[in-house]
Amino acid sequence: MPKALLTLCVGEYNGTPGFSINDLTIPPNSLTEGIHSIEFDYEYGSDVVFCMFDKGPDDTLSKNNEVIKDKSIDIQSLTLMFIKIENWQFHKHIWNPYFSVNKQTRVLQIPTKDDFPLWYLQVTE
Repeated sequence: MPKALLTLCVGEYNGTPGFSINDLTIPPNSLTEGIHSIEFDYEYGSDVVFCMFDKGPDDTLSKNNEVIKDKSIDIQSLTLMFIKIENWQFHKHIWNPYFSVNKQTRVLQIPTKDDFPLWYLQVTE
């Protein structure tokens, strides 16, 4: 089973959120604010489910409708085999990599081994 490396930025306000990647669960308040890397297994042709949890209505500090601090997760990069998908590539080709709502879930469809090179070209243009 291949391994992936996810680099994310954790935002803290009233603690840090929990985060899950398929069956791998990182409990709330176990990550500190800042950049972290998480390794996980994946299968070609499968879905990888990312979910942020344990965010309440008082876990965002804002002033004049501008967020000052937030309990959040922002994916910085994802490395699969020989490719590295950066934050901007998620925005442009996949989905918004910023998680800021309780139980917010996003699914990444991993291509089959045969489709992987074409998928790589599409997300790195």
